[in-house]
Amino acid sequence: MTTIERGTSGGRQPIQRLARALVLGAMTPDFYREHLGAWRKGGFARRFLWAVYQLKFPHVIVESILREMPIVFNLRAIGVPANLEIEMELSQSDEIFLLDALRYQEDLEVPLILMKKILAVLRWKYRQCGSTAAQSDDQAFEVLAEFAESLGKEGADLTIDDGEQRFLDFAKAAELQQQQKPNVRRFL
Repeated sequence: MTTIERGTSGGRQPIQRLARALVLGAMTPDFYREHLGAWRKGGFARRFLWAVYQLKFPHVIVESILREMPIVFNLRAIGVPANLEIEMELSQSDEIFLLDALRYQEDLEVPLILMKKILAVLRWKYRQCGSTAAQSDDQAFEVLAEFAESLGKEGADLTIDDGEQRFLDFAKAAELQQQQKPNVRRFL
């Protein structure tokens, strides 16, 4: 953490070369709140895009584990050429959208660079899937607008498709099991 927080290699000399990396991490809300003050003071917090979400129906994951049935997401893989260059130009409306989406972040510079790249990649992805330029803009903004909810003060609810129905089915099955085995501890 010292390397990111202080901008050094851990020794006395600052890092002399530019390094870029994508760091994905997850932490509990309590851990985040406990450390945020020190991260703000040390500059660590401004170096990341902070997305906060909670699962709307977390029992869907428990059900999936118990039934050994993976949750299937509707994702489409796209081959990425090694020499790929993606256009990174922003319109004035793009700039307004991105700045608004980032209004609750600790800082703007690093998150803005990342969001600009995410928008460009989404546009490229949808064009690769056969969308027109206008359609790819709409699709990219739709995805980014959904993600931007997680960048706000309260975060966003993450819902797995059919999660509510799966939760209700799982709760009903657990209730039936509880009725059949009264000594079993109820988890729901």
